[in-house]
Amino acid sequence: MRLLYLDEAGISAKESGLCVAGILIHGDYEAPAVEQRLEELISRYIPEQDRVGFVFHATDIFHGSKYFNREDWSRETRLQILADLAGIIDELHLPVVVGMYQKETFGIGVPEVHTADHSTKRPLIQTTSALDCIVWADRWLRKYAGDEKAMVIAEDTDRVKRLMKASVKLFRTPALLKAFGIDHLPDLQLTRIVDTVYFAAKDDSAALQLADLCAFTFGRAMNEKPVPVQVFRILYSHVRWIQEFKPDVRLPELAEITETVP
Repeated sequence: MRLLYLDEAGISAKESGLCVAGILIHGDYEAPAVEQRLEELISRYIPEQDRVGFVFHATDIFHGSKYFNREDWSRETRLQILADLAGIIDELHLPVVVGMYQKETFGIGVPEVHTADHSTKRPLIQTTSALDCIVWADRWLRKYAGDEKAMVIAEDTDRVKRLMKASVKLFRTPALLKAFGIDHLPDLQLTRIVDTVYFAAKDDSAALQLADLCAFTFGRAMNEKPVPVQVFRILYSHVRWIQEFKPDVRLPELAEITETVP
């Protein structure tokens, strides 16, 4: 059984694009290894009194904020932590998935209502981005993982749970695809994803910390913001496989990014 971990970036109203990204890991072999390597990083960098329940947040590490304030954590150390997190993905050869959309051009013609911190389009964009990730994972499993199945674990977040669960149920059920008149679309049905989407917090599901790193990195890249280049190189090498299935899929390129770390 594989486990697909997903997280999102760009959900605030000020961001021009929204991204969902994550990793696909083997539940029996790679999941324990991920947890062990994360514990090793905690032991290496975090003082003993702060280790219980500690979670790496890529945003805080990159910006030098909250726990990783710049007075106590140098730029070099923070960059190394991000690189070490990406190194877990590289060492274990984990497939990375990503789905991303620009908010302005998504669903042109769809009515939109803005509130103080989000728009009515946000759940649609986030769910569509997550479905892209789930579809890519389903295709990877069909090609590379024999008859293995996968479950989906996403970062616990508001506003999208019911829509995401309903969408995955739709994509998993041939009768529903037919009822909605979209059963003719190629490779739309999910054949390797089992059950529904489960939602968890990062301190309860350690691998979500790596999904967080993926979403943070690709989310910033798509919004043309600086990213840690070494991290981007690693993650990009593990996401390019998507172009095997869809050569014209748009992914951020290394040539398009810059690195300016606070």
